[in-house]
This record gives sequence, structure tokens and C-alpha cells, in this order.
Amino acid sequence: MIDEYTDSPVLLSYIPHGVNPEVFKPLPPDNPELLKMKNTIFKNSNPSFVLFYNSRNIRRKMVSDLILAFKTFCDTLPSAEADKCALLMHTQPIDENGTDLTAVVRAMCPYKVVFSPGKLPAEQMNLLYNIVDVTAGVASNEGFGISTLESIMAGTPIIVNVTGGLQDQCNFMKDDGTPLTEHDYTEDWLSNHDGRYTEHGVWVKPVWPATRSIMGSPPTPFISDDRAKWEDIAVAIREWYNTDPIERGRCGLKGREFALDPKIGMSSTEMCRRFVESVEVVFDTWKPRSRFTMYNTDISDREEKIVGLTLTK
Repeated sequence: MIDEYTDSPVLLSYIPHGVNPEVFKPLPPDNPELLKMKNTIFKNSNPSFVLFYNSRNIRRKMVSDLILAFKTFCDTLPSAEADKCALLMHTQPIDENGTDLTAVVRAMCPYKVVFSPGKLPAEQMNLLYNIVDVTAGVASNEGFGISTLESIMAGTPIIVNVTGGLQDQCNFMKDDGTPLTEHDYTEDWLSNHDGRYTEHGVWVKPVWPATRSIMGSPPTPFISDDRAKWEDIAVAIREWYNTDPIERGRCGLKGREFALDPKIGMSSTEMCRRFVESVEVVFDTWKPRSRFTMYNTDISDREEKIVGLTLTK
């Protein structure tokens, strides 16, 4: 947010992604549409614990790592309990930008993995968030991570890699007890991925990166390539599994309260308000360029140049 106008040539405002709380919202467990969707996905198997992944099958999303994390988690359980756990993946099972996830599952994960590859409207996506117990977003090179925000808006807790905008969904607290905000980051300290602040909201189990580096491209010159170990992700899954279901639900609702807070700005209404405010600041502070005059010159006066050599006539 822009608190005041300055003489700086650059004015910067931070507008988090926002989701519609009227679409992504908690539903009662006996909701008919929810029960129908659950039966369609799990075919009456009724798993007792479901981990959810909702994102593209691309390399930076660390999808195979999440499958290995789920497998590692299930390995810690008695076989009877592991058989009642499921990983629901709303993604394309095979993608040239990622990998063949069906092959990964066959080779590495003997436990229940269910794919939901078809596109769904937002209302049905909300059903999925209400069916599952926890949503995981452990991508590297991440800008924000909308699926985990949709999850807490629906009242379902999350697991995130502490990077990019995913960390903004954690509500990290500073040593003085106030929330960490965009105003706390500096040129010398760009991210909390180093674990400077560890206290966080009850709706999330943050996983700290095991490796940190900088990647980039011409459109995005630099972005943090932070990667978590799948063993650490498995620990976070186990922590949610060990949490009483009623307590998990309470934690998820706290996450919804957090996302709805206007000071946080993660509802669609607040996102739009901040965008309008930022555009108005641009209008108020706009300084047009000085006018200039264009002159035509005789093309014969030009010198032809090839690979650093000047060719004269």
C-alpha cells in the first residue's frame, strides 16, 4: 500500500491476490453436493485423511517431491492407517512442462493417489477444498500461490514452502508481536525464507527451504528458487494428521478470518479496492514527458553499420 506520496521517481504498492469469499467458503459436511463429489472421487472408499494438491504439473511446482513426501508420511503409519490416507491431485497427470506423474506414482508411491484432471468451475473447486483435510503448496520460484489462499478461504488448513507470496499466507510475527508485512522487507533482506521470524498462524505448517538460490528470465530478472526437502514436507503432513479433526477445522477457520482481514488484503473486494487506489495514485502523481520535436533527415547522410564495423561510402 502507498501510505504517502514521496519525491521518489518510483512509487511501489503491494496488492496481494484476492479470492471471492462468497465462492470459496466453508460448507457443512452433510452438504448434498459435497457428498456427491466425494463419492464421485473416492468411489465410497471414504479415506480418513486427504492431502490436496491443486496446481499445474510443471517442474517448479515440485509435484514429484510432494508425492514422495506423501509416501514418506504414509511410511510412518501402521499399514491399516496408511491405507485410509489419500493424496488428491487436481492437475494434468502428464504434462511436457512437468513429468508423467502416473509413472512417478507407480514407481515411488504404493499408497492411494487420485487424479482429478478436468477443469472445474470455482463452485466445484470449493467442494474439493471442503472435502480434503489439508492443502499443500510447496513450489519453488513461486509468485503467490492462489490454491493455498483458496484453501484457507474455504476453511481448510495448509502446508507451504516459505518463499514468495506463499510466506505472506503464514502471518509471520516479528519479535515485537506485530505481523510481518511488505514494509519490513528491504534491499538487504528480501524474504523470510532464512527463518528470521518463525511464529506463524495456526492454519499453516510452514516448511523452511533446504536450499536457496536466485533464478530469473528477461521478463522476471530474479526470483527466489527456494526448495524444501520432501522429508520436511512429510513431517508437516504428519503434524496435521496428528491434529484432532475438530482442531484442524478450527485452525482452517482462523485462516479464513486472516484472509478476510482488510489489513491483509486477500479478499477479492480488498484486492480491487487496493488496485483502484493504486491507479488513482498514478493519476495524481503522473508527470508527462517533455514534448520533443522530430526532424526528418536525408537517408543518404546515414552510415551503414554491420557487427560493429562502420562502412563508409
